[in-house]
Amino acid sequence: MEWRKEVEQIAAYVPGKSIEEVKQQYGLEEVHRLASNENPLGPSEKAQRAMQKAVLETHLYPDTSASALREVLAETYHVSADEIMTGNGADNVISIVVSAYVNEGDEVLYCTPTFPAYRSSTLLMGGVPVEVPLREDFTFDLHAMKENITEKTKLIFICNPNNPTGTIVDHEEIEAFIRDVPKDVLVVLDEAYIEYVDVEGYKTGIDLFKAGYNVLTIRTFSKFYSLAGLRVGYAIGTKKSIRTNASFT
Repeated sequence: MEWRKEVEQIAAYVPGKSIEEVKQQYGLEEVHRLASNENPLGPSEKAQRAMQKAVLETHLYPDTSASALREVLAETYHVSADEIMTGNGADNVISIVVSAYVNEGDEVLYCTPTFPAYRSSTLLMGGVPVEVPLREDFTFDLHAMKENITEKTKLIFICNPNNPTGTIVDHEEIEAFIRDVPKDVLVVLDEAYIEYVDVEGYKTGIDLFKAGYNVLTIRTFSKFYSLAGLRVGYAIGTKKSIRTNASFT
């Protein structure tokens, strides 16, 4: 049996050595995997207590809609719970979004180098990755991206802060860019590291969404909240876009 031709375009993921392997090989007692950007501080005591309590209920299937979490997020960001969806980490949410929108031949636009899931998810759906080089300061070149929008463009990903360069894009520049994007193109703001932005008055993707722009914001509990092993990510966008994506979860 042959696999889909799209699979042949995706290089096999080669993970780095586990922490246990590195400790054993080099005789180390403590190891931090910088390539994974794991938070070395670990989860809060409150999160640890919640996980210990949850272990007692692992014989039960979870609420697949994560209604309790969505309600808390809705209250936190002052949006509707119907404007939030969850997934198994931000990379799973990215995969869901691409699966929901991209048909064979559709273009997905982003700058590179950046998070590789945009490329692999696009290729898997038969889409065409359109990659624009980063600026010299390693930020997304929104001007060059705008010039690469075509009638085939379906999604635009902006990783902000960008992984792996750690740079951010001026929020006014992002807002001006979004205003010029055609209404039938969805701008996806990947904000997995947004909690690390320390710029007074900085507008996030959620702020732009609440201002009425056609954006979908993706976030995660893996980095800032040290919950990478739990695989919890979420997206905030219009009820229509959330309903469309939720059908693929």
